[in-house]
Amino acid sequence: MQISTEKRAHPGEQARPAPAGGNVGTAVIDSQVLFGNAQVLQIDHQGHTYTLRKTRNGKLILTK
Repeated sequence: MQISTEKRAHPGEQARPAPAGGNVGTAVIDSQVLFGNAQVLQIDHQGHTYTLRKTRNGKLILTK
């Protein structure tokens, strides 16, 4: 998966650059692209595994 520092559009929309004065080096990834059909993601970061899950209410929870 390729990640850029451009602001990502929702699926079907064209991506637009981040607005002027935005955070340099901040990647924006649409959660639908990240999750696909999954409800839970496992993220490996510096040898530790984190779990990112979607709730029934559409919120995200990140746990170690």
